[in-house]
Amino acid sequence: MLDLFGTGYILDHVISEHNNRMEQHIYRCYTSDLLQVIAETMGAEVHMRYADLVNGDTMDEPTADEIALDIIKRAGLKVK
Repeated sequence: MLDLFGTGYILDHVISEHNNRMEQHIYRCYTSDLLQVIAETMGAEVHMRYADLVNGDTMDEPTADEIALDIIKRAGLKVK
């Protein structure tokens, strides 16, 4: 198959496909960010961006102090 089409054709196709996918990804990120701004303007809470979800990024991890305060609160303890 490589002999039939040549490496230049295959390379051009791969680059073109990559560029198309990147354009689609950028457009989806832009429109989802726009929708997030609209939703937040109307009072909704949006906790994660589409781009973060797709790229596998997670929300900010809580600090050690935040975790400790949450455990104390759940256990019903009082700190002096």
